[in-house]
Amino acid sequence: MRSPSPSPSPSRAPSRAIRRWLDARPLAAGTALVVVALGLLGAWAWQASLRRYEVSLDLLRSHADLAAQRLGGRMQNELYVGGMAVFRPITAERPRVPTDPQRILDEARSAEACGCVPPMKPVYAFRTDFTAEGTAFAGDAIPAAPARDAILSAMRRQAAEIKGGWDLAVLHAPDTADGHVVMFARVTHDAGPAEYLGFATDTATIREYVVWPLICQMRLVNVGTSPPANPNDSLLAIRIADARGRALYQTVTPIDARLASTATSPIEWGSLTITTSLREAAIERLLTGGAPRSPIPTLVALVLVAATLAGLAVALLWRMHQLSRLRTDFTSSVSHELRTPLTQILLYAETIEMGRQRSRAKRAEAIGVITRETRRLIHLVENVLQFSRAERHLTRLSPRVQELGTLVREAVSGFLPIAAARGVSISVLADRRLYAPVDGDAVRRILLNLLDNAVRYGPEGQTIVVAAEPAGSWARVTIADEGPGIAPDRRQDVWRPFVRLDDDVDAAATGCGIGLSIVSELVELHGGRRSIRDREGGGSIFVIDLPMADGIESFEDEIGDRAPAHSPLGAGVT
Repeated sequence: MRSPSPSPSPSRAPSRAIRRWLDARPLAAGTALVVVALGLLGAWAWQASLRRYEVSLDLLRSHADLAAQRLGGRMQNELYVGGMAVFRPITAERPRVPTDPQRILDEARSAEACGCVPPMKPVYAFRTDFTAEGTAFAGDAIPAAPARDAILSAMRRQAAEIKGGWDLAVLHAPDTADGHVVMFARVTHDAGPAEYLGFATDTATIREYVVWPLICQMRLVNVGTSPPANPNDSLLAIRIADARGRALYQTVTPIDARLASTATSPIEWGSLTITTSLREAAIERLLTGGAPRSPIPTLVALVLVAATLAGLAVALLWRMHQLSRLRTDFTSSVSHELRTPLTQILLYAETIEMGRQRSRAKRAEAIGVITRETRRLIHLVENVLQFSRAERHLTRLSPRVQELGTLVREAVSGFLPIAAARGVSISVLADRRLYAPVDGDAVRRILLNLLDNAVRYGPEGQTIVVAAEPAGSWARVTIADEGPGIAPDRRQDVWRPFVRLDDDVDAAATGCGIGLSIVSELVELHGGRRSIRDREGGGSIFVIDLPMADGIESFEDEIGDRAPAHSPLGAGVT
């Protein structure tokens, strides 16, 4: 479990780096595969989210476009009916003389009085054949001469651009017609040039008598019920503008540019533009979940999720890589631990079988080696079995109150042959009146693993001191060695399975890496605690605290003076 941390020699460092790189190739390949797979999944999800976003916008725009087309068509119809109610009585007569513009104002008042068409309420009227002599204006708000010239010039250009036959047109608004909508009609005479009749009305009149009634009465969006239960201005944001962008009508709610659709009327209708966009009330009825949100948050969420999943996948792959290495190292370590004693047993057994031991002492030595190595094998197998039970949480204890000093002496006595093989002596300082409710086999396993750890990583010829003494309400067992010690920041690590403080230990310091983890698990099952301290003069002291038994006095009377207070075992073994 423990070892010093020497700097690796230059000859061995490259080989270790190469080995680690080779071991990490499957991990790198798996990580790359996971990252690519998550990247593709994220890209697919992003495309799906973006496609849904675009389809939702297209759907809402199509509804807005339908509303704009409906409103534009009905506006043209209302303007045509209202305008022709003014011009039709005059054009139907095919007058032989130029029309007096005052008559246009009179016909407008007659149509208004009828109440059967939208009133146009002209502020002025005019007739023209685009000559000075053939042009006349009438009304209360006749524009100045420059404005009149601009209106006539714009009307001439527009009349020339209109294709096919036409009866009525809305002037493609010049700059001078601000605040007014100009409508004109063409009158064909039997002789002479065509005459153009026209009038101007305030935009407020158009809003009040044409636009607003349509918005209140029409069903522009196919959701809910017809107006007025669901007025259009609660479902739509609407803006109607002339060819120069000047607003003729606009709802309080602004247009949402993402969802807007614009319908432009033909040139004979002044190229009026109607822009509409659905409001939240309409969107909630058309789309589950309301208005489509920007896909950017979805992209950010996908990136975060993909990064988290990639991190988890890499962590899992790294853990799998570590477990694979630990399994390989464990198999290699166990194989090495088994091979060494088996080789010794086979060697001395064959020597005895072939009768090569010529003296009784040599024969006894060979049998002692076989016994010692067999103990090592049994210790190793029991450790592996105990570790397997611990991993499956199958370890069960049978505690009873026992005298710890006796258990310590028995465990050390059984370990002495293994210690003697490395010239290690063990001194036991055990209080004869120390009792605790423990599982005897588990305590022996704890002590044997701690002793094996001390012998394995300590120097040859060292003296290990094993002590058992009370410490408050605890029965404390300590094992002090003369090894290299353990850095304070690594003392918790050594209790974990397969942890070694350096990978490049010498051959004498091999091990399975499970001994101290077994100690930790058995101590915790006893309700105890474990720790490591520095030993004065060098080395480490492993401290095991186990709960003491209640009513110690009754055990003291029974034991009496049968055992010495301190029993040095193996002292002088070299």
